[in-house]
Amino acid sequence: MAEGQRILDQLEKNLFLTYSKPAHEAHTPLESAGKIFITDLIGEGPIDGPVNRYGEKVLPNRSQSNNDELLKAVYYNDTVVKDGDTDLFNYNLASVNMNFGSSVQESFESSSRPLALKDEADFSFANSCVTYGYDKPFFGLDGELPPIITKGHSTPFVHTTLALSVANKKINAAKTQGDSGWPVIPVGKNKLNIYEEIEIQTYEGAKAIYDKLFTPARFAECFGVTHEIKDANTRYLILTFRVNSLSTLSKKGDTLQNSAALGISIRYKDDPDSLLYLTHHVRGVATAPYQFDLYLDVSDFNMKKIPVVQMYNFTQRVGAKDPKNQRSVSMVSVTEVHKAKLYHPFSAVALNEIDARSVSQVPNRSYDLRLLKVKVPNNYDPETKEYWGTWNGEFDPVLRWTDNPAWILYDVLSNQRYGLGKYTKDTYFLNKWSAYEIARFCDGMVATNNASKYVGIGICDIGGEERNRNTVCISWDAGSSNLAGVSFEEVFSVNQANGEKTVVSLLNLKFYDPIAREYYFKSFKGYLTGINRVKREIYVAKMMGADKIRGSFSGNENKLEGLNSEEIIRRQYSDVLRDNASSPLSKFSQGLENTSTMSFLDVDDLPFFTEEELINYVPESGLAHIVFSAEGYLDLLEPRFRANIYLAEDTQIFDLVNNIASIFRGIAYWNNFVVNFSSDKKDFPVYAFTNTNVKDGVFGYSGSSKDNRFTVCKVVYSDETDNFRDKTIYVEDYRGIRDYGYIEREILGFGITSETQARRIGRWFLLTNQIERDVVSFTTGQEASLLNVGNIIRISDQYKLSGPKAGRISSVDAVNRALTLDNKYDFIKPNDGISVQIARAELDDLKVISSDQTKKGYLYNFIVDEVEVSITDDDFRTQVTLQLPTLEDKQAFAQIRNNSLWFFEEKYGSDFTYFKEYRIAQIKEKENGEFDIVASEYNISKFDYMEFDKPLIIPALIDEEGGGASELSNTDFIPTDLLSQVNDSTIFGDATDKKDIDFLYEALLGDGPAAGFKGEYTSNHDYLFCAEFLEKSSYAETFYSATLSLSSFYSECLNREVITSEQDKDIIGLLASFSLSGKRVSFRWLKEDAKTQYTVVYSRRDYRESAVDITVYKIGKDYQLLT
Repeated sequence: MAEGQRILDQLEKNLFLTYSKPAHEAHTPLESAGKIFITDLIGEGPIDGPVNRYGEKVLPNRSQSNNDELLKAVYYNDTVVKDGDTDLFNYNLASVNMNFGSSVQESFESSSRPLALKDEADFSFANSCVTYGYDKPFFGLDGELPPIITKGHSTPFVHTTLALSVANKKINAAKTQGDSGWPVIPVGKNKLNIYEEIEIQTYEGAKAIYDKLFTPARFAECFGVTHEIKDANTRYLILTFRVNSLSTLSKKGDTLQNSAALGISIRYKDDPDSLLYLTHHVRGVATAPYQFDLYLDVSDFNMKKIPVVQMYNFTQRVGAKDPKNQRSVSMVSVTEVHKAKLYHPFSAVALNEIDARSVSQVPNRSYDLRLLKVKVPNNYDPETKEYWGTWNGEFDPVLRWTDNPAWILYDVLSNQRYGLGKYTKDTYFLNKWSAYEIARFCDGMVATNNASKYVGIGICDIGGEERNRNTVCISWDAGSSNLAGVSFEEVFSVNQANGEKTVVSLLNLKFYDPIAREYYFKSFKGYLTGINRVKREIYVAKMMGADKIRGSFSGNENKLEGLNSEEIIRRQYSDVLRDNASSPLSKFSQGLENTSTMSFLDVDDLPFFTEEELINYVPESGLAHIVFSAEGYLDLLEPRFRANIYLAEDTQIFDLVNNIASIFRGIAYWNNFVVNFSSDKKDFPVYAFTNTNVKDGVFGYSGSSKDNRFTVCKVVYSDETDNFRDKTIYVEDYRGIRDYGYIEREILGFGITSETQARRIGRWFLLTNQIERDVVSFTTGQEASLLNVGNIIRISDQYKLSGPKAGRISSVDAVNRALTLDNKYDFIKPNDGISVQIARAELDDLKVISSDQTKKGYLYNFIVDEVEVSITDDDFRTQVTLQLPTLEDKQAFAQIRNNSLWFFEEKYGSDFTYFKEYRIAQIKEKENGEFDIVASEYNISKFDYMEFDKPLIIPALIDEEGGGASELSNTDFIPTDLLSQVNDSTIFGDATDKKDIDFLYEALLGDGPAAGFKGEYTSNHDYLFCAEFLEKSSYAETFYSATLSLSSFYSECLNREVITSEQDKDIIGLLASFSLSGKRVSFRWLKEDAKTQYTVVYSRRDYRESAVDITVYKIGKDYQLLT
């Protein structure tokens, strides 16, 4: 097809004009309304799709969407386009089309199309294009081209266009309102004097005229615009002009129409002869800028020859003495539109179509979206954070969206398109089992401290009389002031006011782990499926997300088409899925390849609690809350760690991995040719070291300097409730500020969008910085190859204690459950605890994981049943008989071998132990099979303190400000230090009675503070603070000692009524904390303990340079510290 034919065809079909108006309407002002078309590249796909401001999905069943519901997830200038609560529009005449980034997706089709290209299937405003801005005003000519009119009419139309194709030797004109005549050019009466009354029905006639019009002289005179088509893929041109003013004044002062004429020529760069001429007239009244577009189909031009477009102004210049006429035209821009439609595979894109009348400028766009979908375990529901049964190591064949940072990190390391997997091509180097363990830790539920409609109702038991694993027994007190006039049915309403299923939150249930012999706490979230008012029982079911339900119908997803997420969930938790007669969904099980689908969907019948949880639950613990979401109440529980990450720039993979791992307080590290994952979480020791299994029997210690003991933490996060604006959470340690001053640390909460999660990070940082200050280093042998970074180890250092409290086992008597130790140890008594190093399979070697409390490691705790002295070869040694009540105990005992390590734990439950726990930070292999290990101090009690408001074993409570709301604890009280209490005038009256403090110090230290803190060094001590030895100095010259007599102190408190006889009934012992120069040791004494005194040895230099701080707290019957 010769050049220009497509444009002639546009004129033939009357498709060229944006609109036409007959002359009698030409006095109507010319007005234009623009449209903005913007295609945003959101990110890598496939993504999960749009959500409303509550995080609930919209359009769950659409891979591409273009409707009003999508506008609830779109924001212009931080304002949502359509309000999800009221369904009212904040921006009118806006639409959005979105592709979610699948491998095969449709190209965009804009909802509107210009008249000139209405039959062009290849054109869309979503096509790729480049706009070149000129914004250049034209100058007028000394004369003008008369308007083109059709023969037989004396009045011209508002817009009239004529095109001439030299290559085709054809002409064509735009015709309107059914006119069939050809245009003519009448005789012109102007200074140019070049026009003749020629009917331009022939090509030759028109060519003769146009050759006189389109000349270099006129192009220079009007300061025309030249544009080279730069992109060889260009199919369409959009020429945008602006009429700045167009009018004339009549003698009566009326504003009347005027006209302006424009010319366009197209030629090739290396050929001066034009291939196409086009003239366009505008007639009307424009008192304000009027903008219009000309759409040209230039696909029949050879783009390799570089077409050149020249724009002319054929409008007569308005002289200075002619104020009545206004004619001013500008060239705005030229847009080159590609002929190819782009499908953007694996890219999430959004086409915004905005009417310019609703915005003053191009708005900033933002979207509420669930982004990349990644691989997750096949037993995992990422919407509800539920793990169904055991994991066999396989991943879900369907990609799922998740905000769990562990699976996001796994995806970054394994994805072969955009992640590290593009270089490795496999996942053999990733420890998916450690990722799974951390993922479950991240999904653990913790309190948000959001308000609830009713106070939490106490839980007295789970399981009920029938031991049903979906039953929760409630301690209902209808007389409570908080529940006055409220019925059981009102508090535990099975359905919300809007018909949604009721979510029940079970907070802080207490369990006992018989393997670790530790208590732990856990919170749950589920659907309320029923109640029994008489028995005061509620029935709960595991939650299942709509995507998991939809993905369970292999090949039958169409049966859920048209249902939104809430409808799917509502039907899931009702009998309609299992009604074989009446339900349209009743045939779901037919034709399914997976025969277990229906049983998988019977969620009401699946156990909510595990059998272990049912057995190990501690009665009368936990609270039940109902989340009244329909009334505006927010969730009371949230996952421990969530990640919402948007990477807009290239990032070093090492930095990105560390940033993502920081979300779950963890690291990713390389060990044994595998990438492993570790997190600072509640964990149990896997190995022990004593002076007998480290090189030279020596441990090296160091501590943090005072300058690094941060007392204020500022956490920067992106607030998901406020359009993800950056905000800062301030957390402070008021006691630390008192002791060390204001030392601030700012933390960038990478990927954190929850205020409560940001606050937990700040609390964790300050608490860790306060109570985990020591670092230990040592060299050991091949046993280090059994360990990983992040493992917890125990260290029993005889040089910090009064003699060895650990050793090796000489022999094992399997028949009598007896162990013969390597020496005589008089301090071991029945019911004391000892731990033994045994060989157990690592968690990494297991093929399934079924319990949150699965323990990995090589330590096992036993309780001593009997103690006697074994006489062998005239050598006196201690022999202990162990209690083995469980199968796990017996299996562990069978793993004990001669020469295995053991260490003493004293009476089980005591806070005073003869070992200290550390978390491994570094393992470095040396020559000759040696390894250097560096580990930092570890306190397991901090996790329950931070997340479940349970007391620290070390009483280092951190409050936002004295007596104010606690930043690091949600408890409403601070335990009372007995020594501080005596100094409190509100308790002991005038100053003459404060002499009691002296008697208490004498009872505690055997003397007053001055003398009691300067005791002579003794090797029979319980704890030693390390110190630097001066040259030629002895132990006596280096150390002081202090002995705390807690039994005598308690008796003195009773004598002087610091503790009343009534209080004495509720107290089971004391907890004393001894601090010096930032170092701290705590001793717990119980009334029945035989040991009543504890001796601490510390540096004389430290004593001279800083003050000793002793605090003594009362311990209640439930092992809580008392006020």
